[in-house]
Amino acid sequence: MKLSKFIPICGIYKIANARNGRVYIGQSANIPLRWAAHVDDLTRGRHSNGRLLRDFQEMGIRGFSAEIIEQCDRSVLLARERFHITQCYEQ
Repeated sequence: MKLSKFIPICGIYKIANARNGRVYIGQSANIPLRWAAHVDDLTRGRHSNGRLLRDFQEMGIRGFSAEIIEQCDRSVLLARERFHITQCYEQ
């Protein structure tokens, strides 16, 4: 399926490592397109998050899950991302 066929979903997403429980929280106005960019960067070995990249190189794509944790308006993306990052690290 072409990326242009994905329906844009604006919100906050989480990429989780199934083995060690580490998570990456992110935000995007088009989560499906952003997820595809993450996979491309990880596959090419050039992701900006070194820990995520190392885990991916060790485990491959099957070692991770991705989920949308909140849909929201573009105007509040940054605030909602910060909220979820804070919640993640307080647990």
